Amino acid sequence: MSFPIDLTDLATAAIVAVLGAVLTAALVTLFLRHRRNSVRPMLTDVHAELRAVAATVVALSARFDRLNQLLDTDARHSTTAATNARAGRGGYELAVRLAQAGARPEEIMAACAMHRREADLILRLHAGPGSDEKRLSLVGAR
Repeated sequence: MSFPIDLTDLATAAIVAVLGAVLTAALVTLFLRHRRNSVRPMLTDVHAELRAVAATVVALSARFDRLNQLLDTDARHSTTAATNARAGRGGYELAVRLAQAGARPEEIMAACAMHRREADLILRLHAGPGSDEKRLSLVGAR
């Protein structure tokens, strides 16, 4: 069984097939361009957000470093205070004797590993006679 082939029908079918392929390729190209062009602004936004997040991470890292420094300093002070507490009242008694002898707050701080406010308090409570004028001159110097 053979079918008569009309060349006109064959040519028309070939042209329709080629035009369909070209149209499909054009539509796919347009779709991909549109998709790429619609994705590009989103990628730009995401990139900007990532830069902002990176800047925030850097700032937080600097803050954490500063907090660690403060914690280390506080830990050292706590260790000094704990050492002084373990030493018993010896440090306090020495500070009282120094205050009664007319020592300055800096001398008491250095000898007894105390903070400035502690040394000032001990001086207020236990300063020897005649040290009121000395303390007033120190307070006026601040």
